[in-house]
Amino acid sequence: GWIAFSFVLLNPHSVLENLCLSSCGMNDETVSSIANALTNNCRLRELRLSSNDDVTAAGWEAFSTVLQNPNSALEKLDLQSNSINDGTMISTANSLVKNNKLKELLLDGNYAISANGWAAFSRVLCNTSSIIATYHSNHILQKLCQEDMDIELPEDI
Repeated sequence: GWIAFSFVLLNPHSVLENLCLSSCGMNDETVSSIANALTNNCRLRELRLSSNDDVTAAGWEAFSTVLQNPNSALEKLDLQSNSINDGTMISTANSLVKNNKLKELLLDGNYAISANGWAAFSRVLCNTSSIIATYHSNHILQKLCQEDMDIELPEDI
């Protein structure tokens, strides 16, 4: 099933730009398979992976390689209501350091994310450790969303 589907994403002639895989019962293996397929996909602009609770930190870590890829065309990534925690957030934030495409990252419903997880994005979006670090910060991401959380985001996000 999923491995066969990933071949669609591998096809260089694919015109698929929007894909919804929300509530599909994905696990680490399927997310890794999708991530591998997206490594060279330069068409997919929007991907919804919300409500796939069986994916663990290992699966999301594998998926973060997609965000590191300079060929990735992803502009919107929906990871709402997954089992995402601080470790996953730090990995995701670090993968966005040199990403120049992703504009929206939706994370509502991931209640295991604390201020520490959000702080990782602060360092990526506006690294004030030096002038050159600030210059090289990610200035593309426009929407980092967690609407219904009980914690306060650091002011510099």
